[in-house]
Amino acid sequence: MRIFVTGASSGIGKRIANALVLEGHTVICLSRQRSFGVEKAVVIQGDLQDPTSFSRYLENIDLIIHGAAITHTDNTKLYFKINFEATQGLVRLAENYHVKRFVYVSTRAIGPKGGAYAASKFRAEKSVKSSRLSWVILRLAEVYGTNKDEGIDALINLVLKRKIIPIMGQGQYQLAPVFVGDVVKAFLNLTQHVEIKNKSYTICGPESFTLNEFVSVLCQSYSLNRIRLYVPVFLVKAAVSFKRILPLPVRVTRDQIDRLRLYKNSDFSAARKDLGFCPIRFTTWLRKKRPTT
Repeated sequence: MRIFVTGASSGIGKRIANALVLEGHTVICLSRQRSFGVEKAVVIQGDLQDPTSFSRYLENIDLIIHGAAITHTDNTKLYFKINFEATQGLVRLAENYHVKRFVYVSTRAIGPKGGAYAASKFRAEKSVKSSRLSWVILRLAEVYGTNKDEGIDALINLVLKRKIIPIMGQGQYQLAPVFVGDVVKAFLNLTQHVEIKNKSYTICGPESFTLNEFVSVLCQSYSLNRIRLYVPVFLVKAAVSFKRILPLPVRVTRDQIDRLRLYKNSDFSAARKDLGFCPIRFTTWLRKKRPTT
C-alpha cells in the first residue's frame, strides 16, 4: 500500500511511519524537516500550506494519514490556518487525486467550547466528513511514552523533577492517558481493515484520572513527596495574558485552559470492537515500563 503521512516528525507520527514501513508499505512523509528518524521512507520536504510543494506525490496514493497540526500557540488565527484551512486544502487535493482513503488524526478535546485548538479541529473534522472521500477519524486522548517533553509526558516530567506542582483550579479535569505503542497498533489495524469507512473512534486509555489523581499515582509509584499549589483559573488566565512580561514556570497557552476543562468522551468500545484496540492501563505501564528518575 502507498501511504502518505503528514506530521511524521512528531513523536506519534514518527512511530506510525516507522511501523508502516516495517509492515511493508511504501511510506511518503511530508515534513518541513529534511530528516527526523524515519528510515526507508520517502521524505518530502514541504509545507502543508503550500500544495505545490507536495501535491504531485499524491498520485496513486492508497491512504493519507493526516496528523500534522499545531497544538500549542498563543496565535488563535494560526490554529485555524493550520488545523482547519490546511486540512480543508488537503482534503480537496485528495479528492482531485482520487485518494482511496483518508485517516484524520483528531483529538478528544473537540468542539467549539474547548478553545481555539478544539474549535479548529472540530471544523477540520466537519471538512473531512463532508468530503467525497472514504474517511476515518481517530480522536486521540493524552498520549504518553513518546520521550518528548510535551503534553502528558511533560506533566509526568514536571512531577518527577519539581517539588512544587502548580495545579489549575481544583485539579478536577479528566485525563485518560493512552500509551503511544497502543496508538500505533490502532493505526496499523486500521490499515488492514479497508472495509472500515466513514466512522469516528475514540482512542484513549482504560483509566480515567482527575489531575489530582494522576499526580497522586505518580507520587505513589515513585515514592515522591510533592507540594501541590492550587492556582485559581482567573489567575492562570491573567498570568498567561502577561507571560511575555512575567514568564510562567510551566508552558501554557490561554487556549489550553478551556481545552483542559472541556468534557471529553472516554468510551473506546467501538475501537475495541472494530480495531482490536486494547490499551495498557497507565498504572500497569508505570510498574513495567516507567523511566528511571
